[in-house]
Amino acid sequence: MKYKILLNLLAISTFMNAVDTIPMPPMIPSLDTKSNNISNKKSTIPKSCELIPPMVIFLPPPMQVELSKCKNELNKPKKEFVEKQLTKLFKKKVKVTKIEIVKKFNQLYKVTYNGGVILVNKTVDGFIEQ
Repeated sequence: MKYKILLNLLAISTFMNAVDTIPMPPMIPSLDTKSNNISNKKSTIPKSCELIPPMVIFLPPPMQVELSKCKNELNKPKKEFVEKQLTKLFKKKVKVTKIEIVKKFNQLYKVTYNGGVILVNKTVDGFIEQ
C-alpha cells in the first residue's frame, strides 16, 4: 500500500516537473500609447480590425513589404480568368497578352490585351483605362 502511494506521488511530481518545462507562447503586443502610438480610444481602431490580432495589424516594416509582395503574387489573376471576365465586361472577345503587378500598389494588376492596357484588381470586376 505504501509503495502504491509513493509510486503515485513520484509519478505526479515527475509529471508536474515535465509540465513546468514547456515554454509559453509569445505574448501578443499590447496596444498602449507609448509603444505603438495608438490612443486607448475605441475610435482609433476601426471596427473591421477588432478580430485581427495586433501582432498581425502592426507588422514590422520589413515583414509588411514581404507580405505585400507575397499577396500580390498570390492573388495575381490567371490569364484565362481575366479573358473571361473582360469578355463579360466589354461584351466582345478579349485576348490577354500580359499581366503585370503594378509596383507600389497592393493587388493592382496591369493587363495588356488586344484592345489596349487597363488596370484591374484581383477579381477583375472593374477596370481603369490607361
